[in-house]
Amino acid sequence: MEQTLFISDAAKKVHVEAHVLRYWEEELELPIKRNELGHRYYTEEDVKRFQEIRELKERGLQLKAIRLILKNGKLDRLADGENTQAEKAVSAAKTAEKMPDDAQHGQKTVEVLKAAEKVTGEVEPIKTTSVVGEESGEEKAARLQWLLKQLFREVLQENNEAMCREVRESILKEMDYQFRMQEEREDEREAAQIKRDEEHFRRVDELLRKKRGLLWNKDDRKTERKKAEQDKTESVEEQKKAAVKESAEEFRHRNSSRNRQGRE
Repeated sequence: MEQTLFISDAAKKVHVEAHVLRYWEEELELPIKRNELGHRYYTEEDVKRFQEIRELKERGLQLKAIRLILKNGKLDRLADGENTQAEKAVSAAKTAEKMPDDAQHGQKTVEVLKAAEKVTGEVEPIKTTSVVGEESGEEKAARLQWLLKQLFREVLQENNEAMCREVRESILKEMDYQFRMQEEREDEREAAQIKRDEEHFRRVDELLRKKRGLLWNKDDRKTERKKAEQDKTESVEEQKKAAVKESAEEFRHRNSSRNRQGRE
């Protein structure tokens, strides 16, 4: 009966943490079996597969590249004579993965593609298979060549998409900045116009107040002159009345004096 291990024991053999095995399983879509209780259990083949994945990770290959190399969740070993091709392929894949996502990555991308073509071009495509259901070393190398080309294509596409996103975000930020600057300038012009209008209305109000004050002063002078004339007229009338009264008193006094003299 084939020996099986639980995740803690398998992690010890692979020399990683248990959560790392779970992460690799999910990212690489590995067909790990489970028992009746839903717990994972690992065979010796599973442990060897994880050890190979760890070796590829230590050599700098990312899970994205490892996923492309996988065939039905398994990593195929190349023969000793073909191991050099695998080393070159992994080196090319690492170069592609570390390619920068900046505006100057175009020339480097071309150089990486030329290097990849040189590496993968050394392997001739396989036309026949020697044994049905099994792959020869050359077939494995040819499949690795195709997988690496797919990896380069995917990395280039992601880099181009990332560069497009950066350019788009840069354009949007610049447009947003220009719109905000335009709004600020419009607000400043509107505030200046409001200030000028307020100053204009203030001056108009001052002129109206001054003109109204002059009109009031003119009316006051007219009223004062009219009152003075009225007072003068009243004074003359009073003087006339006083004179008439005085004349009447004098006339009565004279008449009374004459009457007394006549009686005497």
